[in-house]
Formats: sequence, structure tokens, C-alpha cells
Amino acid sequence: MAAFADHLKGIEQHLRLLNAKPGMLTTGTMPEYLHRRSEGVVGILGRLIRDAAMEAMNSGKERFDETLLDAIIIGRQDLSHEAGETAGVTDSPGAGRPEDSRRKKPGRRRGRNTVFDDHGPEAAEAAS
Repeated sequence: MAAFADHLKGIEQHLRLLNAKPGMLTTGTMPEYLHRRSEGVVGILGRLIRDAAMEAMNSGKERFDETLLDAIIIGRQDLSHEAGETAGVTDSPGAGRPEDSRRKKPGRRRGRNTVFDDHGPEAAEAAS
């Protein structure tokens, strides 16, 4: 949740640079609300905020609040594959793969991607 809150701070800062009045995205219950609405998916969060900003400008409110955000309907089906918003997002296990690869192989579980893991200073010294 801390990384999500940091992401919200960045979005809020960009909206301020555009002289927009986004309301408070990072205070009160708004971070939890946005996390729940976006399911923690950055692509959905971006679409939600973009659509809410358009609605705020069109309606003349120019502020975000939960009432305005509640009126925005967004979900995984709204994400753009071409824009890269669906990276890592699937509606169901095996979505987008051939039918045969969806079958679960007995006793085989896919491991976690460890590419970006920090193995600590000892591992860094041993690698050099």
C-alpha cells in the first residue's frame, strides 16, 4: 500500500503542475478508496483519474471527491492493450495463452519472478 500511496503523490503533483484542482488524492480515506476502486492496478487507477479529471472539467466541479469518482465506471475491460495498460493484468488464469497451456500440470507451480530482488550487500560483494 505504501508504493500505491507514493504513486498517488506523483499523480497529484502532476495534476497540480497542470493547474488542476484534483482534490486530495493522498489524504483522508482517498488512498484506500482509490486502491479499492482500482484493485491496485496502476492502469485502472490511471484511467479512473483521467476519466474523473475529464468529468470534473466538463461538469465545472474541478475537484475530485468520492461522489465524482463513484460516477466513473472503469474496469479491466476498459484497459488499452496497445497502450501497455494491461501489462501483467489478466482477467483469468491463462488468459491470452493457447488452450493447452491453461491446464494445470500436477505438482508444478510457477515460481515468483526474482529478477528485481535485492539480495543484500553480501551478494553484491560476492558478484563483484
